[in-house]
Amino acid sequence: MVGKRLFRLAMMAGLGLPSAGVRATPPLRVVFPRPETPYDTRTGYPVAVLRLALEHLHVAFSMKQSTIVLSQARTLKLLEDNQVVTVGWSVATVERDKRLLVVRVPIDRGLIGWRVLLIRRDDEKRFSDLLTASQLAHVPMAQDQDWPDLAILHDNGFDMTAAINYTSLFSMLKLGHVDAVPRSVAEIGGELQSPDGAGLVAETHLLLHYPSALVFFVSKSNPSLAADLQIGLQRAIADGSLQRLFELTYRQNLNALHLHDRRVIELANPLLPASMVPACRDFGFQPGTAQ
Repeated sequence: MVGKRLFRLAMMAGLGLPSAGVRATPPLRVVFPRPETPYDTRTGYPVAVLRLALEHLHVAFSMKQSTIVLSQARTLKLLEDNQVVTVGWSVATVERDKRLLVVRVPIDRGLIGWRVLLIRRDDEKRFSDLLTASQLAHVPMAQDQDWPDLAILHDNGFDMTAAINYTSLFSMLKLGHVDAVPRSVAEIGGELQSPDGAGLVAETHLLLHYPSALVFFVSKSNPSLAADLQIGLQRAIADGSLQRLFELTYRQNLNALHLHDRRVIELANPLLPASMVPACRDFGFQPGTAQ
């Protein structure tokens, strides 16, 4: 009788099935925010990185997006309350460091802080005469009210207006309420190809830069998920798979922007946590390199 029971247990173990009285470990469950518009291309890369990190844990997991559309601010508030979503991504700031657990890997290699001006097509000649930060300071610009970039650019002397949401940035520009919208080099290519980009172009000779990082955020009630994502991302960096995903996602659009031919205007970022500075330096993107 004992022999038969041992044989049954051995067979179940070999098939990966739980034995009687042993509870199977449930899959790691991850819920991420639904994008703000149906054609919002900003979500694709973070979701792919999230999947890559989870795959490097070598455990069962499930991923799904929230049933409701979530803005950046709403996502972070829900994470803080440990509701609806279990992970989100946004720019690292000192204030967010206090509210949430931060996975300290700049998943975008700092592309969020490399900015090209989105302008109206008819204004291309006008912008060709603007060469310095002091000259740009007189150009009315906009950023989403939820984005730290609004404060960063304002602190650097730019004339900034807060947009009520992401999509209103494009209508404000088209209607002439502002004359430029600084957009990340990771995002402007997809935006120009979307309906929002009709009649707009990327300005061709300036490149704004401030140190920044797109990172994953997790509720303080879920430290195990933050630790898992940190491990998964470090493994993806070590085996080169995160770098390959980055290149596959961004290289064509980055090349099209001719970043190495642009005049770089360096700006300060007083909101960047000191704890993120080493990661931004060691894993940061530099225009004109093959890295």
